[in-house]
Amino acid sequence: METKACRRCRRLFQYIGGDMYCPICKDELENLFKEVKTYIYEHKNCSIPEVIKATGCKEANIEQWVREERLILNDNTGIKFFCEKCGTQIFSGRFCAKCKAETANMLSGIYKEEKPQAAPKRFNDAKHNEMYTMEMRRGRKQ
Repeated sequence: METKACRRCRRLFQYIGGDMYCPICKDELENLFKEVKTYIYEHKNCSIPEVIKATGCKEANIEQWVREERLILNDNTGIKFFCEKCGTQIFSGRFCAKCKAETANMLSGIYKEEKPQAAPKRFNDAKHNEMYTMEMRRGRKQ
C-alpha cells in the first residue's frame, strides 16, 4: 500500500487500488450517485443543468457515471449522450451497440491463431505418384 492524496479533497490516505479518492469522498460520491439516479428516475424529462441544480452534482460526475455504465438513461430522459465513434445517441457507455460489435470483431480477428497450411502436393495425377530412380529415367530398367 502507498500513501496518496485524494483527487477531491487532497487528504492523504492509504491507496489500495481503484479510484484515487479517500474513503470519505468515496462514500460522499456514492451517496451523490444514488441521489442523482433517484432524481433522474423521478423526473423523467430533466436536463443535466436541472440535475446539477437539484442535487449539487458536477456535470463531469454525471458524464463519468454514464460512460462507466453505472447510470443508464432511457429514451424519456432529456439527457443525451452520443457514441464517441459514430455520434449515434446512446443511453450508457461510450459506444453504441454497433460500434461495440465492430470493435469486438476487429479485436477478435487480430488475436485468432493462424492455422498452419498443409504443404501443397506436387502432382495431382496418378502418373506422377510413382517413385522413379535415375536408371528408370535414363531408360535402363532393372
